[in-house]
Amino acid sequence: MERWIAISMAALLGLGVGLALLGWFRNREPSGPVPGEESQPWRVVSPQAIAGTFVAAGVLTLGVLALAGPILAVAAGILFFEVAALVLQALRARREGQIHDEAMILTDTLVTETTLGTPLPDALRGYVQRHPQAHLAGEMQRFLLTPLGSGEPLVVVLNRLVEGPRYVPYRTYHQLLLQLARTVRSRLTPEETEHTLRAFLDTAEMVDEVQRELAVDVT
Repeated sequence: MERWIAISMAALLGLGVGLALLGWFRNREPSGPVPGEESQPWRVVSPQAIAGTFVAAGVLTLGVLALAGPILAVAAGILFFEVAALVLQALRARREGQIHDEAMILTDTLVTETTLGTPLPDALRGYVQRHPQAHLAGEMQRFLLTPLGSGEPLVVVLNRLVEGPRYVPYRTYHQLLLQLARTVRSRLTPEETEHTLRAFLDTAEMVDEVQRELAVDVT
């Protein structure tokens, strides 16, 4: 039994290391969009983080196996992998909250820019330049600004992102993209765009406030 546990843990470690190396090699590739990538859901928790978490759980299990024997190793392994799953779940929830906050900042930036009469594409570029470390900045550069630079119309790019499943789990950003697509299709002026985005921002802030109050009441 001890032999099979060791073999299983070694295989798991090999899989984790392989995933980590695969993620590292992908990060070295150009940051341009891969054809069809917008048709895949956006995973905010990277494969490297998933692999690293489970590799850590496997290493700890092997340590218990070496020190305390197979029975305790099985019990400890179950505990370690449950903790790893909880850690990844918490990380995903935290990242989703960050994306929501970034979408709110993006909306506020667009409101400010359109108030000054800035066209929408330039306002989007302004957000990316001001917040280069944001998760949404990288996504917008790859799937929005890069196609625009290649000559695709803004409405086509927005419609592709809205209709695809990539951002559906991230409600605020997805709804913002939908609002922008409607704005471009309606050919609104910067002033009209500012009024539309301000209404969207006010509604999103009101929803946030209601959710916070409900969370307090539930607690």
